[in-house]
Amino acid sequence: MGRPHSTRNKFKFFFLILLLISTIFSLSTNIYFFKLNHYLLIPNTLFSLFIISVLYSVFFSKLRIITANFSVLIALLLSIESGFFLKSHIFSQDKNLGTYSYHFFESDPELGYKISAGPKTYTSIRTINKKIIYDVSYTIDKNGFRLTPKSQSNRACIWFLGDSFTFGEGLKNEESLPWIWAEEKKVNTRNFAVPGYGPHQILRFLELSHSYDHNDCKPDFIFLQLIPSHILRTLGNSSWDKNGPWYDIDNEGNLFLKGKFSDQVNKPKNIYLQKSYLVRYIESKITPPAFVTEHDWKVYKKIIQNIYTQSHKLNAKVVLLFWDIDISNKPLTYTEESKKILDDLNIDYVLASSLLGPKVEHYFIKGDGHPNAEGFKTVASKFN
Repeated sequence: MGRPHSTRNKFKFFFLILLLISTIFSLSTNIYFFKLNHYLLIPNTLFSLFIISVLYSVFFSKLRIITANFSVLIALLLSIESGFFLKSHIFSQDKNLGTYSYHFFESDPELGYKISAGPKTYTSIRTINKKIIYDVSYTIDKNGFRLTPKSQSNRACIWFLGDSFTFGEGLKNEESLPWIWAEEKKVNTRNFAVPGYGPHQILRFLELSHSYDHNDCKPDFIFLQLIPSHILRTLGNSSWDKNGPWYDIDNEGNLFLKGKFSDQVNKPKNIYLQKSYLVRYIESKITPPAFVTEHDWKVYKKIIQNIYTQSHKLNAKVVLLFWDIDISNKPLTYTEESKKILDDLNIDYVLASSLLGPKVEHYFIKGDGHPNAEGFKTVASKFN
């Protein structure tokens, strides 16, 4: 008579242990994926909740109806999320592979994010329709910046600041503009660019530059590359830059650091949900196109102006290359507005179109859109 009761207790004890193990495993894997900013974070979370809810429905009979319905809901969400995941990573014709995909960046309290410190070499592979667009490696030094040629004594030093263009995305170390510039101009260079950065992060970097050890290469020049869409990045409209520095102007027109983009009332604060493919898909359908106001342009103008002010504090002259063209060789949105800002500030700048000429398609990575090695060699050779 006691056996069924004893067997039932053993059965419950087994499921209790299994429930505890599943809970601990789920928490540990989610923490691990969250720290890595891994694309499996949300699918793993949903799968964990599904397993735990099923175990709860078995173990706690009084809650079986609730937990069973919850399991069905989680299973549905898991199926949808998995579908978007498979579309993005398995069935997508455009794939980004290599260690660069999810180990390359880490959070930063001042800049939002930065490149993880090395020394380390990351692989970056991009394919479209199974055709390799590029297969390169990025070497990062101990300070988290891309490698440039070893410094030589009695040479001028140039800091290169910017985004993926300046960093040299899709290119080998020696094909990036800072490397080419060092070799052709016989100067020392530093590649302080980070893919995805905007002028707001360039300014914040310069404001904090006093805390960096740059005695081996004090800047004589600071080389900037700007693109028309940088205005949108300064507004916090980039999905990858939710915690970047948020600048604004006061009633007197003075620029000040207001906080982070995530502090904006109209910005989503749940960074965890931003890793969901389903959430990002819904946002892409309901979010209206970015509208740049007159106030936004005033902030952008002040950011550019302050970049020059901070550069002059370092006793460095600014050299600006403005990319008014891309691989499509068609007019780019915000080009004229951006040029007007530079003209109003009486800033000297060089247009990429004036250096590359009409056949610009030869100077960009086909299928990608970033400048290629030939493009940067041409820029370096024609830049006075």
